[in-house]
Amino acid sequence: MATVFNNIVLYFLLFINAYLLLNALYLFFFALASKLKYTPKKRSSSINNKGFVIVVPAYKNDAVIIESLKFNFRQYYPKDCYEIIVAGDKLEPETIEELRKINPMPNNILDLQLESSSKVKSLRHTYDIIKNGNFDYLIMLDIDNLMEPNYLSKLNNFIQDKHIAIQTHRVAKNLDTPYSILDAISEEVNNNVFRKGHRNMGLSAALIGSGVIFKVDYYLENLMKWKAVGGFDKELEIELAQNNIRVYYADDILVYDEKTRYLDELKVQRTRWLSAQFFYLRTNIFKSLSILLRNGNFNYIDKILQYALLPRILMSGILFMFFVFHLCFFPQFIGIATLNILLNIATLALTIPKKFINKKIANAVLYLPITFFTLFFNLRKLKGANRRFIITPHHTTKGPR
Repeated sequence: MATVFNNIVLYFLLFINAYLLLNALYLFFFALASKLKYTPKKRSSSINNKGFVIVVPAYKNDAVIIESLKFNFRQYYPKDCYEIIVAGDKLEPETIEELRKINPMPNNILDLQLESSSKVKSLRHTYDIIKNGNFDYLIMLDIDNLMEPNYLSKLNNFIQDKHIAIQTHRVAKNLDTPYSILDAISEEVNNNVFRKGHRNMGLSAALIGSGVIFKVDYYLENLMKWKAVGGFDKELEIELAQNNIRVYYADDILVYDEKTRYLDELKVQRTRWLSAQFFYLRTNIFKSLSILLRNGNFNYIDKILQYALLPRILMSGILFMFFVFHLCFFPQFIGIATLNILLNIATLALTIPKKFINKKIANAVLYLPITFFTLFFNLRKLKGANRRFIITPHHTTKGPR
């Protein structure tokens, strides 16, 4: 009986280590791919100015939306070629009045008081304005996002007729707490692995949820079908992947995003993300395999593989724990545990930008253990988190420095 139990334990540990190895190999492969030279097709210098509409769902956070709207009108792009729509939900009357003074198109400031709020419900109220406008592409921003001043001109030069969906490069607006530094590093690792690396391999880039560009026709055709409460970017990714529509990545077109400053905020944010990730994994895994076999749609199965991966902070902590565990109790697995650790370190070395290698990151690393254990023990709260509208608080009204 003891032998049977020991064999079950060994097979279980082998399975877990194999899963962790697949995680590490996947991330390391695309980290290497992010270093490949990428040469985009050259465009003609005589390009017509495309019409852009920028949509900002704004739930509360009144001071933030006022300052971000002011900043985002400072574009080096013809003023008659872009408009900004603010789908304001639960904003104060004074805020709505101030926004209408700032916006050259006052009717583009929507005063919504939704009974049950969500990003999708706010976006649906933009349908008529966009349909009646003269726009080629739509840009989704979050309430705190700031476009670099030449964002639209760069985007105009980047876009080709084949582009239906584009993800631009989201970077940190603030690095003022250890948790915001960890959050910023995590996003840059993801930018390299899931966007730049995938782009270089000819695959679809991952969406973030803001700094996303769609052809207006596609947006209008699908807007009323979208229904996610949490994990809106995951719903969009699944829809695009199922239809084998590639998401392109523009690494040099920057949009600034506020990083979470405090552990409680990071915990809530990651709970929402993980809940959505596992929900779409569970509901799409078999369908993606079926479509792969029928149509050879690799982008769809690749997206589901991404949802099966552990988040980076959790993975780093679990790899370390397993290394110590095997070292003490199951030395026969120490080889694979060591390989996983080395692959993880190599992935981070390849994907963490040099600008983060300083005294601040050394201080932020000290907060990794408490961040890991907080997120790890919070896994029990994942169920149903993607069905609730949970916002990340925003604090800064200032632009990037």
